[in-house]
Amino acid sequence: MAWLTLDAPQLRVVSDQLWSAAHRRISAAAAVYLRGTKGQLFGRPPTGLESRYLLTGLSCCSKCGSGLMAHSSSHGRERWRYYVCTGFHNRGRSVCANGLPLPMREADEAVLGQLREYGLASRHR
Repeated sequence: MAWLTLDAPQLRVVSDQLWSAAHRRISAAAAVYLRGTKGQLFGRPPTGLESRYLLTGLSCCSKCGSGLMAHSSSHGRERWRYYVCTGFHNRGRSVCANGLPLPMREADEAVLGQLREYGLASRHR
């Protein structure tokens, strides 16, 4: 069985101009990704945007690799802040089964404590 290809510009959802512009942007973004000497990707370059939350943009889910996002919910008069897997939160269990919240205060304190300990230990060497 062979594929039959027909040109039907009236059925296009995206114009040629928009398609070309989108692919120019994709190519430009791909060109600035950080790469190792053997071409492997190291990740997205810094965007210059700052987060109000310590671990967003720096941490990822151990199950699926998606980033962690800050989230909060109300319990009476108190607000409970936590991190959650972006894949699970935005796309559900089909993407990631990790729906566990990571308490923000405890996680931030643990990371900052380790950084302080490392910083103090490295000064005395």
